Amino acid sequence: MINIPNNLNKEINPSSYTGCPKCNGTGFRDKFVDGHKFKEKCSCYEAFQLNKLKEKSDIPELYINAAFNLDKSVSFYRFTPLRYKNVKVDVNGEKRTRKELEFNAPDKYFINEFGQQYVNVVTKYLNQKPRTQSVGLILSGTVGSGKTFFACAIGNACIANGLNVSYIKTKQYLDNVIKDSFDGNDESKVKKLKEKRDYLNGFNEKHEDNCHVLILDELGYEYQKGDNNFALAEIKDLLRNRAEKSLPTIITTNFMLDELVQTYEEEMVSMFAESYMFFLVLCSDDYRIKKSSQLDKDFDLSVLKTI
Repeated sequence: MINIPNNLNKEINPSSYTGCPKCNGTGFRDKFVDGHKFKEKCSCYEAFQLNKLKEKSDIPELYINAAFNLDKSVSFYRFTPLRYKNVKVDVNGEKRTRKELEFNAPDKYFINEFGQQYVNVVTKYLNQKPRTQSVGLILSGTVGSGKTFFACAIGNACIANGLNVSYIKTKQYLDNVIKDSFDGNDESKVKKLKEKRDYLNGFNEKHEDNCHVLILDELGYEYQKGDNNFALAEIKDLLRNRAEKSLPTIITTNFMLDELVQTYEEEMVSMFAESYMFFLVLCSDDYRIKKSSQLDKDFDLSVLKTI
């Protein structure tokens, strides 16, 4: 019986390779086992696939190399939902009762170590057949605390595990959806919008054709504009569809947790409580300002100083 190594009998169709001496730019090499020839992926093919996943993710170039290396000035607190409480709210001059979440006193964790654990757990869940488990993240905090950097570090680590990752800014995505939805005369735009929605919502038949991990950046900015009902419905459908298909979403928001649960309707808050872990990210100094000290590393400013 021939001992065939894993994946050697799988046909490989690389897009384009140049200058690799191992495979002569073809993306795969011949492998001989017991006198039989098989195809083996070249190391350049793996690198090419990784770069394709990175490009497809739309992670901003600023964060394309984000990793679990946030320093100790970044604090990371987990808030666990305890119960709902009834509160009185004013809706167009009418007093109504609605439920809001109460949280426990927060526990502090190491942010980098949690990030790696999260990637391992998410990868395990996504590889299960059938997929029945999913856990999302809600990263709350002020501007410059490192939320987006950390979310993209998770995304990059998931890409390294071969997962499809997609980064979208909430308001920008909704603006594009509104614009393309009403541009019915342009069939190509309508088709692209449907493909994007299917990909993000997990509607494609094949698991590998869907977005496995979604980074939804700056949730809450959609409330800065007019059509909140449309925005809310679109976001709610997206998050609900992903939760039903056990596809995790990482949400960043400048809202504090109490603001978040007060802003969104009960159904959405209930979905958050069921499918997401809540974290508060704090930084003693603005993380973006701290990075400014690195901007002059390739300059020799000492010779340019004036008296």
